[in-house]
Amino acid sequence: NQIMNKRIDFVCSQLKNMPFKFSHPDGAMYVYAKINEELAIDDLTLIEKLLERGVAVAPGSGFGDNYTNYIRISTCIDENKLNKGLEIINHLVTSL
Repeated sequence: NQIMNKRIDFVCSQLKNMPFKFSHPDGAMYVYAKINEELAIDDLTLIEKLLERGVAVAPGSGFGDNYTNYIRISTCIDENKLNKGLEIINHLVTSL
């Protein structure tokens, strides 16, 4: 699907400038982004802080031990909302 691929590409392009490690997903509609250790914050705390700012992402730890300290970003919303959410994520993680 071209729309989903465009959104995934957009999310990945924005994450490149943030303290996360991630792989470009093949065929999925989610991007799993691993929180860099330098942030000294776990996934549950990060998502709580993001929720306080109006951004809902899923904690990776809810998807198994292999995803501890990841956040899962859905690309099932329009690009304007994705952009706003990614701006908030970037602002938060650069202020930690």
